[in-house]
Amino acid sequence: DWSSDVCSSDLIKNRFTDIKNNYDDIYHTSKGYDLISTEEKILHSFRRSIPPIMNSAVVATARNEGVYLLDWISHYQALGFDDIFIYSNNNSDGSDALLKALSDNGIIFWINNDIPPLGDAQSKSYSHALMLNEQILNYRWVAFFDLDEFLFINEKFFNTVNDFLSWHDFYDTDIIGINWTFVGSKSELFWKNDEMYKRFGFDSLINPHVKSIIKP
Repeated sequence: DWSSDVCSSDLIKNRFTDIKNNYDDIYHTSKGYDLISTEEKILHSFRRSIPPIMNSAVVATARNEGVYLLDWISHYQALGFDDIFIYSNNNSDGSDALLKALSDNGIIFWINNDIPPLGDAQSKSYSHALMLNEQILNYRWVAFFDLDEFLFINEKFFNTVNDFLSWHDFYDTDIIGINWTFVGSKSELFWKNDEMYKRFGFDSLINPHVKSIIKP
């Protein structure tokens, strides 16, 4: 019964999922509501009947991001997200071992994936997250960000991302669009062992494109 008697410690279980060679065509079913199948409408209806018991999670896709993973994960932990889901595919940099260690120790949820030639890693991963990953239903809010994207909130008004999301709850919001601001290389040519946002800083220009935080 997801609506009662489920404590957060229960969610530590089953932090690894292997979907390699499965669901390769799942994103073809992700269409506008008027175009989706009857089966998918029924699925959406059932999902709405399950009340969330956690506040927030962030979902990302990763391939060969081993040198950036800990920095990115630490950033989103510091923001206050309850959990982190990482879909990886076709890694060849040894980062599978790091992802396994992180999931084995309850730090992330790792979904291991393979993408065939000309496949779409993000579409498959995000479609799986929103259609088939039952754990995603545990969270009121789910954010979708890439491994080169770092969310920042205004610390004058919000202590954590959950404070920020609760403020949006007050206005009965279902989706939040977060604008990009581009950060260039700052002419760096060599690796520095420091946090990404300390190495590169921010530019002032705001891009009209958005990433989404949604109620799944």
